[in-house]
Amino acid sequence: MTKRTMDIETLLRWAYREELPKALGSASGPSDSIRSGWAGISSYAQLLAVIDYNRYGVLPDLTALDGPHVDAVRVFDAVRALDGCAVEVPAHAAYEAYVSWSLANAKRARSQTKFGRVVGQRFQKAEQTGRIFYLSCELHDVPARPEAPRNPND
Repeated sequence: MTKRTMDIETLLRWAYREELPKALGSASGPSDSIRSGWAGISSYAQLLAVIDYNRYGVLPDLTALDGPHVDAVRVFDAVRALDGCAVEVPAHAAYEAYVSWSLANAKRARSQTKFGRVVGQRFQKAEQTGRIFYLSCELHDVPARPEAPRNPND
């Protein structure tokens, strides 16, 4: 058996689009393959059809002749394990992102101390090697800092 190298997006696409749909229903029977609770009712109300997901949360390929590749199942397990991971953002990076957002949106940025107090009330903090991190916090779409106006006399 040869090992293939692929980037993460290709790997996820292969696992979730090509391999995991090969699993038909859930291992414990057809009742588990239909999502329970309000999720099932909500999808029925939106689509006027019962969506029969397989145990991997994807629509099953009813024409598949075999089950999903074992590596695709390992990818699924690894992705599920990410749910338990805590994301740590260094406090200085969070503040810099806030300042960039403030400048991009013509808002006055608060001091780093005030920012730290407010964010510290919303997110759990941890300290490692003298640096503060905010836990379970992510930075998205941080705008680039606008360049400072140039002095025309320079």
